[in-house]
Amino acid sequence: MRRRVCLLMLACLIAATCHAQTDNRIPIAVLDLTGQDISASQRQTFSDRLRHELFATGYFRVMERERMLDILKEQGFQASGCISTECAVEVGQLVGVEKIVGGSISRVGSIYTVNIRLINVETGEIERTAVQDCRCSIEDVLTRTLAEVAAGLAGTVSPPPQETQPDSSAIRAEAESYRQKADSLHSIGAYQEALVAYDRALALDPNYKEAWVGKGAALGNLGRNQEALVACERALALDPNFKEAWFGKGLALGSLERYQEALVAYERALALDPNFKEAWYFKGLALGSLERYQEALVAYDRALALDPNYKEAWDRKGLALFMLGRLQEALAAFEGALALDPNYRNAWKNKGVALENLGRYQEALVAYERALALDPNYTDAWYNKGVTLRILRRYQEALSCFDRALALDANLEMAWRGKGLALLGLGRYQEALSCFDRALALDANDQEAWVGKGAALASLERYQEALSCLEVARQLGDPRAQALIDVIRQGMGGR
Repeated sequence: MRRRVCLLMLACLIAATCHAQTDNRIPIAVLDLTGQDISASQRQTFSDRLRHELFATGYFRVMERERMLDILKEQGFQASGCISTECAVEVGQLVGVEKIVGGSISRVGSIYTVNIRLINVETGEIERTAVQDCRCSIEDVLTRTLAEVAAGLAGTVSPPPQETQPDSSAIRAEAESYRQKADSLHSIGAYQEALVAYDRALALDPNYKEAWVGKGAALGNLGRNQEALVACERALALDPNFKEAWFGKGLALGSLERYQEALVAYERALALDPNFKEAWYFKGLALGSLERYQEALVAYDRALALDPNYKEAWDRKGLALFMLGRLQEALAAFEGALALDPNYRNAWKNKGVALENLGRYQEALVAYERALALDPNYTDAWYNKGVTLRILRRYQEALSCFDRALALDANLEMAWRGKGLALLGLGRYQEALSCFDRALALDANDQEAWVGKGAALASLERYQEALSCLEVARQLGDPRAQALIDVIRQGMGGR
């Protein structure tokens, strides 16, 4: 980690001195924006974008945020919450810039207000303010309003002499170097470091569409999906025919569970390149999430026609076939994935599910055990193994499996339900009741949990409560509920 930080700092120093001999741009630092009714992550995104837009004006040399924070940390200065002019001046003095930029972005109803000021560090005077009100989307604030604000602040200084402008080819080469570094970091899972490098590339060249897509991918891997979507849309604003940007947009939308929109994005990518196998695969995922399994199957088959060794497509094809009730074909698809990669844990687990539904329980157990040998922390495999053991009436072993699943994910609703059913089989009715309550607290529409709770209550001779639970299950559509209600009422003498 220390080596990685040192390399990043070295890159920052090289970037800062690269054009020192001919660069007459004004050195500035930008404080993180404050604001109301704007999340912290959105304020950070706006702050970073403002830095980019100020750099893009050609009037300012913008200090990187990470470099500014490093200097302030060395001085023992806490910059968060720095909103007064005096505080901003002190920051500017500590980091050694001529001017400092600060301000806020807030939302009232549908109106965003951006209020930015440029402060002379030496005199403490506010040289200019830029205020913009925008009744618009958050994306428009990011892509349009902040550019207008930056242009307004740039109007306070004279343009640098033409002959001292940094060479555009050199800037592009430097941006390309940062993007390549970012791609390498991204490939080894160093997503935060990659994001810093992509931002550096974009600070040098805000029109670098490949860096915008790379930034979107890094943000997506960090779980910052809304920001990833914005990054991909910025790339598309630069080039509407950039298939990788449409693909990245689809990934972000899918992660946001906006599957219909994701589907449109994948289709745009495929219109540009019908041989884009990853787009076919992820189109299948979106269709599956929309429960359009037959169409998903077609998409997976298109991906496999392009690459018969695409193991993930074999696995997902199996799931689509499973959901269509074509269990034997699903099993064959999972085995196709395992033929390509015998250590593919997902395919072993899914093969187990197919075997279980074919009534081949012992073989299913073997498949789950293979998945767990590859990943002892595979929550779904512990759960599914528990289900098979419960079907085999090996309740104590099933209970152990559900406990392992819950140790990994205490909010796994189906594991609480499975544990309750195993306890029911062991005659431990009060404990079972507690488990069904936990399951229903997580999903009040779980029909099987309502039935299980009703059975536990009936076994405890709490018949009226049992009937109430079974009535809920009946209203939710459980086909067993009415028969159980009839049995309990008969036992109560028709009451």
